[in-house]
Amino acid sequence: MITVREATKEDAALILPFMATVGGESDNLVTDEKGLPFSLGQEEAYLQHKQGSKNNIQLLAFEGNVLVGSAGCDTSSRQRICHGGEIGISVLKAYWNKGVGTLLLSNLVQWARNSETGLRKLSLTVRADNVRAIALYKRFGFVEEGKVKRLLQINGVFYDGITMVLLID
Repeated sequence: MITVREATKEDAALILPFMATVGGESDNLVTDEKGLPFSLGQEEAYLQHKQGSKNNIQLLAFEGNVLVGSAGCDTSSRQRICHGGEIGISVLKAYWNKGVGTLLLSNLVQWARNSETGLRKLSLTVRADNVRAIALYKRFGFVEEGKVKRLLQINGVFYDGITMVLLID
C-alpha cells in the first residue's frame, strides 16, 4: 500500500539519494544520476522553508518505509506571480504504471485547490515525447500552454518540452 505525506526536514537524508536514483533511471527529468546539487543541510533548510509556507509543499510517497515517489510545488515570493506554482513529480522506475504518480498528483492538486494556498495556476514542463506523463496531466485537466525548444540535452541530443498548466478557480 502506498501512503503519501508531507516531507519534513528529517526526510532530506532520504530525498537526496532518491533523486540521484530516479535521475539515473530516467531521461525524462532535469535531474540526472548526480541528483540534486544540494548538501544535506541545504536540503533540510529547503524542506523546512516549504513546511512553513502556505503555498509551497513537498509530498513523499512510501511503500512501507521505502521512498518511491516525490511531488512538489514551488512558488515565487514576488507579489505579481505568487499565484502560480511550478510542480514536479518523480517516481522510482520500479513503481511506474502502478498509480504512484496519479496518487501524488491527486494529492498535489487537492492541496493547491485549498483556498488558503492562494494558488490560481499550476505549471509544469514535460518532455514532449513522454506520452504517459502527458496523458496523466491531461486526466487532471492540465492543458498545453506552449512548447520549449531544446528543453533537455542528453548525450549531445536535444529534446523539446511542453509547458502544461492547470488553472484553479
